[in-house]
Amino acid sequence: MFRNVKLMVISALMVALVTVFTILIRIPIPGTQGYIHIGDVMIYSSSILLGNPAAFVIGGLGSAIADLLYYPHYALPTFIIKGIMGLITARILYRANGTLSMGRVVVAMVAGGVWMCVGYFIYETIVYGLAYGLAGIGFNILQSLGGAALTLPFIRTLLKLKDNLKK
Repeated sequence: MFRNVKLMVISALMVALVTVFTILIRIPIPGTQGYIHIGDVMIYSSSILLGNPAAFVIGGLGSAIADLLYYPHYALPTFIIKGIMGLITARILYRANGTLSMGRVVVAMVAGGVWMCVGYFIYETIVYGLAYGLAGIGFNILQSLGGAALTLPFIRTLLKLKDNLKK
């Protein structure tokens, strides 16, 4: 029972951190209604710490709350896209038993980031047109790679925290 409560509390804190990291530094993307942020750092971190399905809820809900504050029309697609981003990252990390290598973590973050870029491209192309969808691709790649790069120095610490959560 205590373990479940502990995981719920940590998950709630991670949702809040995704929201805060997303709105803390917002760089508007020219020609679109999107913005570059560092919220992906916390999505990747939650995927490493808690795995799935928590990574889906944390990534989706934390990012959607941030969008509700500034770009509410993006909240639902963001919930889906960022949730799946967290889920993909976690699924690759934990697809097989064994230790997590730095290489697997990098591959997982890249795969989650690729999904995020594809997801927003599809959404924006359907809703706003191909030119709009294409305009955001480079910025989404930049955000995804930036989030992964900022997460890398903390991976060893996150893995130690993950082991402590099992206790």
